[in-house]
Amino acid sequence: MLYGFLAERIGVSLEFVDFRPACFLKWVDSGHCRYIDVGRGGSTLASDEVIDLLHSYYQLTTVGLDQLLEVVTFERLLTTYLSQLKQAFAPRKEYEKTLYLQNALIAYQPSNLQLIAERAVLHRKLGHFKSALADLKRFFAFNDRDRAPADLVKLHDDLVTLLDRHRAGLETDPN
Repeated sequence: MLYGFLAERIGVSLEFVDFRPACFLKWVDSGHCRYIDVGRGGSTLASDEVIDLLHSYYQLTTVGLDQLLEVVTFERLLTTYLSQLKQAFAPRKEYEKTLYLQNALIAYQPSNLQLIAERAVLHRKLGHFKSALADLKRFFAFNDRDRAPADLVKLHDDLVTLLDRHRAGLETDPN
């Protein structure tokens, strides 16, 4: 916090970089990245020194270090975060919140048919039968029924039966 306060006072923009257990404060100096090693008394390091330090911390091969420093796209970061949130809400049976997260994931990965199938199951749990069936139709448009999970085939068939009975006047409004 002290570094941040002082940097702000002199007009330097700092970024916090956390590579557990090492953490650094980064700023750009004359077009070059410089780092303050918070864990080692505030020593200032250049980029190559940070890489050497990380290598010694993690005892990584060059390939491992490249993976550690891999640039993460906004889409990948967001979808990973949304997936983790979804996993946290699903066991609590908070289907509305899970559906919201599912829709956000599908917005970033519209061709991910597994997400479509999962959303169909959520719609069914929430009583959104027409939406569930629409998702399952989309899923089966690209997947062979014979190779699809049995629970999705059964859900599809149950929804078709339910909606057919509704159209025939044998069921009340399914939605």
